[in-house]
Amino acid sequence: MRLPRSVRARATTASVGAVGVLLPLAVMVIAVALHLLDVRSRAGAAGVLLAAAASAASGLWLARTLSGTRDRLERSMARQRDMAADASHELRTPLTGLRTRIELALAEPGDAAETHDTLSAALRDVERLQRIVEDLLDLARLDAGQEPARVRLDLGELVEEGLAARSPRIPVTAKIQAGVRVVADRRRLARALASLLANADRHAASRVEVTVRAEGALAVLEVRDDGPGIAPADRERVFERFTRLDAARSRDAGGSGLGLPVAREIVDRHGGELRVADGEPGARLVLTLPRLL
Repeated sequence: MRLPRSVRARATTASVGAVGVLLPLAVMVIAVALHLLDVRSRAGAAGVLLAAAASAASGLWLARTLSGTRDRLERSMARQRDMAADASHELRTPLTGLRTRIELALAEPGDAAETHDTLSAALRDVERLQRIVEDLLDLARLDAGQEPARVRLDLGELVEEGLAARSPRIPVTAKIQAGVRVVADRRRLARALASLLANADRHAASRVEVTVRAEGALAVLEVRDDGPGIAPADRERVFERFTRLDAARSRDAGGSGLGLPVAREIVDRHGGELRVADGEPGARLVLTLPRLL
């Protein structure tokens, strides 16, 4: 008679656990048996017994490997669930604000100035929603392992183009060394640069500085602001998805909590590094890529 699947599954789990318990006992029995065997037959018997022990050890290794794979899958699924929950929260916040403003405007129509203010606030909510969706799409593409074609490009020219396309809250000072070339996906590298500039603009008090230079075999892009800075304990946490830091560098200023994680993923895929470096006052983010010599 064939046992039900649930019974077979429990039996398999119990068997895997039993291997870990019984293997030390089996080794002890082997040692005692070898001691009691006649000296003349001990060599042949040892080979048989050691082969049996090796088979049991192989079973234990397989059980541990399967258990490790299961644990990694469970951790991956937990991260996906956490990200989905955080993404839902981030999307809900601007959606709620947008709906509230529209409902108030419909319920109590005001003059032209009030209508303009309501529409401006609604537009900011829509722009934040757009940033979150774009960040999520970029992360999904990166997680899927998509590798678009890369081209040779001048890092300084890319930075100049990125700065020209922006309307920053804080003036930006650029110091760009000519001829610093890399091999990269232009769109993605521009996306990483935009994240660094947006982060600096949100938190800067009065200035943002961008530097491009060559250091040996590396191309270096540095973005510095004079805001509240990033504590040493948080210098890796800022690259985690949807990380919440203290109020001074919160996402209430319009960030999605995904810009820096997206930037680091992009840089990693290009064989580079993105880190928070010492640079008081304010924050100093340093991006390095292999330089085309």
